[in-house]
Parts: sequence; structure tokens; C-alpha cells
Amino acid sequence: MKKQAKKTGKKTVRTTIVLPKEIHQALRIEAIKKGISMSELLVQKLEELEKYKQKFGGIVSAEDLEIPR
Repeated sequence: MKKQAKKTGKKTVRTTIVLPKEIHQALRIEAIKKGISMSELLVQKLEELEKYKQKFGGIVSAEDLEIPR
């Protein structure tokens, strides 16, 4: 019998990504400090990156972003 997907009304996709251990740990700590999920944190960071790219014509340097190390 097939499992039925929960209908949450959200337009999201569940996925898996592979991250270096240090980046995963830094993102996890930041998410905990902000009281949000890692998923929400990643969405926020990608939205910030998109706004930055639109503002500065797609040119992004690592120094201009908050990149966990």
C-alpha cells in the first residue's frame, strides 16, 4: 500500500543535499540561535543571495556574504 503525502498547502519539495561537516555544523548552530529550522535558514540565505544578485547585477563575492566557516 502506498503512503499518501500530507497535504499541507505549501508548495515545497523535500530534498537531500550533501554538505561538508563544518558547514552543516555552522548552519545548524545558526538555525538554533535564530530558533528556526535549517530548511528555513537555507531558504532565507538563498533569498538574500537572490536579492543581492538582483541589486548588484549578479556579481557576488564571498566577502559580501555571511558564509559560515
